[in-house]
Amino acid sequence: MDKARRFVVGFAVMAIAASQSFCGGQGAQGTRAKLAVEVNKQNVENGATVQFNKDQDPLSIVVWNTGTRPLEIETLKLEDGGNADVQLIDKDFELLDQTRKAQYGYDPEKPVTDLGLFFGLPTSLENTSIANELLEFQAVYQPQTLGGEDTVLRIDSNDTTDTPFFLTIQPYVKAPKIAVTPNNYTFVNATKSNPGFADFTITNVGSDALRINGISFKNPTDEFEVTNPPNQGTMIYPAGSGAGLTELKFTVRYAPIDTPDENQVLVKSNDPTAPSVGIVVRGETQAGQISITYGDQAAGCMDFQKTINPGEMCTKVVNVANVGPGIVNVKKPVIEQGDDTAYTLEWYQVGGVQVDDGKGCGEFQGTPINGPLYSLAEQRSLDIAVTYTASGAKGVNGILVLNYASPTEGKAEIPMCGGSPKGEIDIAPPKGSQVTFMALDGQTSEKTVVIMNKGNGDLTIRGLKIVKAFPELDPDAFTIKTDVAPDTIIPKWGLLPITIEFNTDYDNAIYLNATMEITYLDPNTDQDTTIDASLKGSKDIEGVDLPVADPGSTTDYADAKAGQALILNGAGSVSGSFPIYDQGYTWFVSKKPANSSLFLNQSGTGPQVAIIPDVAGEYEFRLVVFSLDDANNLFYFSNEAAVTVNVQP
Repeated sequence: MDKARRFVVGFAVMAIAASQSFCGGQGAQGTRAKLAVEVNKQNVENGATVQFNKDQDPLSIVVWNTGTRPLEIETLKLEDGGNADVQLIDKDFELLDQTRKAQYGYDPEKPVTDLGLFFGLPTSLENTSIANELLEFQAVYQPQTLGGEDTVLRIDSNDTTDTPFFLTIQPYVKAPKIAVTPNNYTFVNATKSNPGFADFTITNVGSDALRINGISFKNPTDEFEVTNPPNQGTMIYPAGSGAGLTELKFTVRYAPIDTPDENQVLVKSNDPTAPSVGIVVRGETQAGQISITYGDQAAGCMDFQKTINPGEMCTKVVNVANVGPGIVNVKKPVIEQGDDTAYTLEWYQVGGVQVDDGKGCGEFQGTPINGPLYSLAEQRSLDIAVTYTASGAKGVNGILVLNYASPTEGKAEIPMCGGSPKGEIDIAPPKGSQVTFMALDGQTSEKTVVIMNKGNGDLTIRGLKIVKAFPELDPDAFTIKTDVAPDTIIPKWGLLPITIEFNTDYDNAIYLNATMEITYLDPNTDQDTTIDASLKGSKDIEGVDLPVADPGSTTDYADAKAGQALILNGAGSVSGSFPIYDQGYTWFVSKKPANSSLFLNQSGTGPQVAIIPDVAGEYEFRLVVFSLDDANNLFYFSNEAAVTVNVQP
């Protein structure tokens, strides 16, 4: 059985999963009533704060039950009222009668008016995944007296762990909000005589005029320079306002002198929440160049296939060298796939030797490396000794993973073949992440899931199907567009890209969740097994510009060569309405030569990643980025973008 791969940017994708609507949320939780509240199709927690938008549109509020016992709603109240001038209307858009309106001035001597429940709404809610009973109403901003203060909606229920439930409602306040694109940048291969240049764009994603008060560096240096600083006091207006300048560009020049550099460009403005924004810029005078070699490299994996007797051991060695002029920082290698009892490893400083046992499996002797990180200077190397202990002729495959930075972060995966040939399934984007589709109402969106065979034998795919989160309630919004015949074979090291379409032709403007269930023949058990790719779709993006992924063009990678580190660069991606999250980049491979055992499948990374193509030929890499509306804790995902890279021998 395959193990779940760790998802580095768990924060981003878990935040997305936590914001599911009632049709895509979790099912029953324990044997109790469980109150859940949604505002404008987003789950909110007890104590949360929401705000009317700039047009003062009503807030749509839904209350439902995710527990297994009936949820009794005892009271709904507006309290701590201040002067936010909030009224509540029922699902038929009728105002409550005068005796049920909230009192807007808070009088500690006078009890707050109990709103009770609206006519026609249930007071007892069964689990909504079964009964689909909801309390639906709206909060309306009706300024009549004093404005600008908060009010609090209180819900009392029999949810013993979450009552009373408080929701603070705020009026809209105009304010500027700064966004800088890109939000970080790494200069690669810049020199003093041939400096690097990077363009940045400042936009205003707020509601009031943004004033730029200056651009400087956190650590003043001759190596970094803003070549065209804007005038202090320059005003930037929200896009579409028609008031004046809507974006401001500036350029950073990097001319390194002697050492790797890291600095921050500080953009100061009148943004009340971020008066000083720091954009990280990095540079390297000369990049290191990692090279990985091992004895069985031509076979595509570390070959332990002849070690078949139970308890029999074999040690093989991987050499990691820096053949470039800069420094390569190497993290201690790990085994991320494969039985921990089958594979063990140690790493050693240069100079170790392997005892000759006549089979290429002798014990390795050398000076162990202590600590989680080792720096390789130019023309220096280290050795990784992997020991395989056989459990029998069938054996266990594995993956040796090496993370490094030179200075761009990279990841090398080295397959390990134990016993008889067998397939090893994986999916991209990584398991544990969510493939998120976003499209306007009436449109469609397509994303790719790649089924990967990381083993040295055939992998049999029995079939694919979409499984809806709520089969009786959810529309058929997800469709598998790639025809996959039953018992399709993915050969060793092979890829099977699957196109999935999200169709917004359904009535309710909600988030939808589903999975693509992949059934395959597990070569370790000879049993049919399933693995799921998590899917999420939304058409609720009116007025939002999605980010745009840009992995570069084929000509950008014209110098790519087999066996040499290749830096994929997505820094040209565009933010849209909100800044791209620092680690909001997902890279994966969707096409490669048949004899290549390279697998790129990284989420939660920055715009640049380093890989080592193992053989010459045509590769295709895909990039997805997501932006963050941090004020509302919302994420917006780009469409996929792909680039073809022709790797030379």
